[in-house]
Amino acid sequence: MEFELEEKFKKEFKKLFKRYRSLDKDFVFFQQLIVKLLDTITVRSANHHAILYRDQENNLFIFKSRLQCRTLRRNSLRLIYVYKKDEQKIRFIQIYFKGDRQNEDVARWKKFKKF
Repeated sequence: MEFELEEKFKKEFKKLFKRYRSLDKDFVFFQQLIVKLLDTITVRSANHHAILYRDQENNLFIFKSRLQCRTLRRNSLRLIYVYKKDEQKIRFIQIYFKGDRQNEDVARWKKFKKF
């Protein structure tokens, strides 16, 4: 499985990492977790993984997931990522703290429908 990070995602991650020091380890754990869960969550949404967009013809999925961060304890961060099943590639688009921002940037992930 190949992982890619968008430039804006890298900036958001760096900014959040300054506030939440366990974020880097939690993110690595999250990557390992979604690799195991991808077969399940592409069929239907799971507890912490919602399907925002699904293109069965091109095997393209856009997810919104919760990232549990040890520093935050009960709260969690939100991740938006694109999964291209044919290429076995995941591209992370956006990361944000739910307390700072209510919803994801829809215009940002809609650009990746053609990914």
